[in-house]
Amino acid sequence: MGNNLKSGLGYLIPLGAVVGFVFAILTGNYLLSIMFPLAGILTWFLYMIIMQITVPDIIGNIIIGFGGLLTVGIFLVYGIETNIFGGFELSGEGTVFAFLVLFFSVLTGMLFNRDGSARDDLLTGREKELIDKAIESSKDEENPKVIVIKQEQQPQKEKDNQQEERTPYYAYPPGYDYYDDYYEDEYEDEEDEEE
Repeated sequence: MGNNLKSGLGYLIPLGAVVGFVFAILTGNYLLSIMFPLAGILTWFLYMIIMQITVPDIIGNIIIGFGGLLTVGIFLVYGIETNIFGGFELSGEGTVFAFLVLFFSVLTGMLFNRDGSARDDLLTGREKELIDKAIESSKDEENPKVIVIKQEQQPQKEKDNQQEERTPYYAYPPGYDYYDDYYEDEYEDEEDEEE
């Protein structure tokens, strides 16, 4: 089975979870609406591991979306209470718990978000050509793999006839013998004492 077909079939799992969530909300079974997003995202992750599918670039957005569904379900179960008159009251603890779930799902989704443009800037044109050539030469394989190792080049110092810059932190010029002044001062002090 091709990688694209396996990946396409894998997207049916989160889609089914979203449909089940909407069905549970419409029927008023709010506790089941919590289970559909949890089961959907966990089953999808297991499917990707078992079928060895590459993780899509939109995984962070999907995690955030399922965190939003989970937040709505938790809020409907624990954040709203009915009073004796048939009205609704907000429960502080349930609301805070729902927002904490939303916070951590957004945080996790942001960690999984990947930007493809940031990776493209790391390679030069020649390096991209070499990678494309290596991928084309392995077209007969099902999943071609190319390992790119790039070392940072150390900037080479250019030697020219310019004088070294003086920093304001040193009182003496480069190459100055500091100890010579010290010994001359001691020698002059000894001569003064002898006179």
